[in-house]
Amino acid sequence: MGFLKTTMVSFILGGLIIAASSCTSASKAVTQNQTVAVQRGNLTIDITGAGNLVLSQKEDLAFEIAGTVTEVMVTEGDTVEKGQVLAKLDTSDWETQLSTLEDKVTAAERQLTAKERAVTTAERQLTAKERDVVQAAINLKDAQTVLDRTQVTYTVAEYTAAQAAVDAARTELETAQQKLSRYEPGTDAYWIYLDLQTSAKSKLKTTQAKLDDMLSGFKDELAKNQRLVDTAQWNLESAQIAVADAQLGIEDAQIAVADTQKARDDAQKALDEAKSKHTAIIAPSAGFITKVNVLGGTEVTKGTVAVTLADPAKFEADILVNETDILQTKLGGNASVQVEAMPGLNLPAKVTQIAPTATIQSGVVNYKVKVAVASLQSVMQARQQAIGNLSADNITSPRQPTGGNPFSGNTTSPGRPTGGNSSGIVNPRTGGLRATQGQTQVVAFSDVQLREGQTVTVSILVAERSNVLLVPNGAITRQGEQSMVKVMKDGVITERSITVGISNWQYTEVTNGLTEGETVLVPQNTAPKPTTSQQNQGGIRLPGAGGFGR
Repeated sequence: MGFLKTTMVSFILGGLIIAASSCTSASKAVTQNQTVAVQRGNLTIDITGAGNLVLSQKEDLAFEIAGTVTEVMVTEGDTVEKGQVLAKLDTSDWETQLSTLEDKVTAAERQLTAKERAVTTAERQLTAKERDVVQAAINLKDAQTVLDRTQVTYTVAEYTAAQAAVDAARTELETAQQKLSRYEPGTDAYWIYLDLQTSAKSKLKTTQAKLDDMLSGFKDELAKNQRLVDTAQWNLESAQIAVADAQLGIEDAQIAVADTQKARDDAQKALDEAKSKHTAIIAPSAGFITKVNVLGGTEVTKGTVAVTLADPAKFEADILVNETDILQTKLGGNASVQVEAMPGLNLPAKVTQIAPTATIQSGVVNYKVKVAVASLQSVMQARQQAIGNLSADNITSPRQPTGGNPFSGNTTSPGRPTGGNSSGIVNPRTGGLRATQGQTQVVAFSDVQLREGQTVTVSILVAERSNVLLVPNGAITRQGEQSMVKVMKDGVITERSITVGISNWQYTEVTNGLTEGETVLVPQNTAPKPTTSQQNQGGIRLPGAGGFGR
């Protein structure tokens, strides 16, 4: 794919004045020089290359389930509407699958209900166990109270009295024994104290036995009450363990519910997904069919591409840009596309991709640049308001453009060039129009359809100046770093230094040194040469000037 840098320029104030000297005596000088009046105009610089249109929005439409194709309703090239059925599958297997999935959902819901009931039962058991804990705590408290009372009763009251009786009997015995020891055996006193001793021993034995019985009963009751306390304590701990077990039971039941809930959700999701699948291929948008891959009776798997759908209004084109010009190319930059088969049609475009790696052919380094092309419909709609004031009486029968005056001042917006291709105004019914001296000429595109593969010229806008002073390049000479022109005033030629801006192969922007209306000399062999049709319009038609979206 070749490329060529081109430029465009137009003037919005009248026609570019190109005139020979009117003086007959200077006829020889006319053959050497021409004079050009400096005027204001618009200057654009583009990077231009040739390419081919490619459909930018193609979508492979695939079957969402496996099955047998029963019918294909479209063929290649058919135009379809959004929602239109393009192909169908046999639904018997799909319906069986749905029935199976529905059964799984029903079973999972029943299991979930059972698990939820198990949680309720476990919660009730926990409540009962918690009540057992409360009761066991009460029982423990009661047993401890009885034990405490037993200890207080025997220690303070009866035990003290019994112990005092034993102590008194022991004292009495000791007294009798001491007195008995003072008398000789056989004496009357001896026998008296012997009897006292015997009586004291009997009394001590009796009181000691009573104390021992009391202590024995106290120990038994104390032990019994202690056993009651221990039993109550064990019951409390057992009840607490039972509560912990019941809590674990609830957690296990809740986990079972969660697992069953997930199983139910998974089953429902599988069912919903199955129901969301289509047994037919349905057009997601309007477009036309570029490819059909299946026939009726074909066995297909999930994901088998049945047809390819393209948007007929979305095109793109690739061109090659050399390594110098690629530095001036920016993503999102404005561009225009001219279709070779449709003279006069200039579609706006945007740079959407710049290749990061070079394409090298025969030692020439280029980079592939992709532009997205605006549709004919969008261009027509965007320009509909621009022709709203044109009456039907001023529109002639459709015909191809005949040239027109690119300097007539007709623009799409203030300060925009009209160019040599069209005025930049589009009739939404017929295509583009050009205004020429009181008559409207129509470029008819009402039946036009862009097609993949059509040859196009892509122009990427690099620089643009509006309403600036312009002079032909041939009028400018160089003296070192200084730009010079020859200015004619009152028949006198003077050389003047000027400051220049952007330029192209034909015209240069002057930013300082000249004023509008001044006349500069252009050597004859460097002056622009208009074609015959352009001369008839009284101006020069510049290649590629103007156009939509500029």
